[in-house]
Amino acid sequence: MTFHSRLQGSPVIMIVITIILISINNQFQYGFYYCLFYLLILLVITNFLRYKVTVDEKMILIHYTVLFGNLTIYAKEISPEHIKEIKGKRINWYLMGVKVIMKKGINYRLNGFYPETIFHYVEQFAKKNGVPMKQSKDYQVLRRRQERLNGEESAQ
Repeated sequence: MTFHSRLQGSPVIMIVITIILISINNQFQYGFYYCLFYLLILLVITNFLRYKVTVDEKMILIHYTVLFGNLTIYAKEISPEHIKEIKGKRINWYLMGVKVIMKKGINYRLNGFYPETIFHYVEQFAKKNGVPMKQSKDYQVLRRRQERLNGEESAQ
């Protein structure tokens, strides 16, 4: 199953860069134009950035890909042997997130992916491969809520 996401963390980066650019604006004669130019470039880049996660049907690998348009910038196949643990936690009022913590290398956040069944697939992946999964109480509450809503939708 393949899951897609956009703008994962980009709003925070945009705020930080905007603050930096405003400080540049005060230091240079044409700072406003520099600020506008870099902000425009940043908007274009963040608009075309996409994230894709694929969980194999056999539940053997997780494929994590970062795309710029149709160009692959970063791709990684995550096998269960490389995963230290998977943490599920609450991100926002009604949003869940999963963090895949690696033994070596970069940890991966799986937030804001659609369809939201990604959490179900990641949990199945962890159970099938014996990867430890820690779930916060808030995550468990949101997970039960999601299951209840999915049950109501299928009943109608």
